[in-house]
Amino acid sequence: EKNPLIYGDDKKPLMFLGQPTYILENLFSFDQDATLLSTVQYAVLLFDGGRWIVITSEYFCPWDDDTTVTTISDIPKCLANFNPSRGDHYSYHYSYISEYSNGGTPENIPFRASLGYSESGMSVGKLGDAEFSLVCADCSGYYDCEDFCQSSGKGSEEESLCKAEASPRHKSPVYRCNCENGFVGPLCQTRPAEGKVMLYLEHDKSNSCSVCGENNMWNVRDLLGLYKYTCLPFPREPLLFEGGNGTTVSRQLGLHMNDTHFSVFVSNNGRFFPHENDDVSELDDARELICSVQEGTSEIYSIERSNVPSDQTNIDLAVLLDNNTTSFGKIVDPGDIDCSIKSKLNENQCDGSSNLSLREVYDPSLNKTGLMRVWIQLDLQITT
Repeated sequence: EKNPLIYGDDKKPLMFLGQPTYILENLFSFDQDATLLSTVQYAVLLFDGGRWIVITSEYFCPWDDDTTVTTISDIPKCLANFNPSRGDHYSYHYSYISEYSNGGTPENIPFRASLGYSESGMSVGKLGDAEFSLVCADCSGYYDCEDFCQSSGKGSEEESLCKAEASPRHKSPVYRCNCENGFVGPLCQTRPAEGKVMLYLEHDKSNSCSVCGENNMWNVRDLLGLYKYTCLPFPREPLLFEGGNGTTVSRQLGLHMNDTHFSVFVSNNGRFFPHENDDVSELDDARELICSVQEGTSEIYSIERSNVPSDQTNIDLAVLLDNNTTSFGKIVDPGDIDCSIKSKLNENQCDGSSNLSLREVYDPSLNKTGLMRVWIQLDLQITT
């Protein structure tokens, strides 16, 4: 109903390369600042023999100089003059291209949804009926597909990852991303680790917590499982509990990822790892001190990963920490986080932007009540 069929003069569905064609009406075009650029009257959704493609009305029928498509009724005449043997399918000005599909309809078409736009601008991670955009599977930059393969370099685009492949359905090659290990999706746009890590500090009184990370979608972005980015301390600053006889109990989480596993470690190392100082030596130290099995460190959670990931696995758990000197925490359900009163912290107090800024929230020497309990919640998607 949303994608009605196009009918020919004989009142039958218009077929194109053995599949029906569809009309998409009232499409919208936005720029990267979510500003409405134009309203497209309609677009044609058709099957080119291997992929479903979307062509907007202003670019339709480029192979036929004698036919001008101004209304939907002009489409059958244009398609009647289509000649795949002369490469007409490469004359399209594509808006979107799907992956290969053998389906007779565009239902469940394998397009990948990306970051959406809303009235307030870019909204991270929200997908729905009214808020999404499609990503071209073709990475060549042709056919109005201006998307390229994403790389590990802080979200940069990497044209060298775009490789030509022989097509079983076309004489010319198609272009697909040869993703770095751990990245998945037609354009490698799904990173090895996505999601949120949230920190709940119980201090001052029972069930009263200072919280950060609830709206931070970026704190695991650099956990790649590649190169030097295999260990992420969280928080960057160790958590300090008051132990017995004036002692201090230090705890710090380490999120570790390599080709074979994603793991969660708890360490008593007590070292601060500044966020802006992610040089090789600092990251090597984090891997050796926080993310490895040794005295003073315990691996409390682990899942296996494929060396060639193809999907995502959801991690939904929480780690409970306290001043127990013989325990390195335990895994609990996120529903067990016992914080009836919450106060939000600035994100830079949790992300390692400044030394000891997190401790200022609960430091007894600053007339604050020390930590009672801490929950660190993981709501992650890991490629596996």
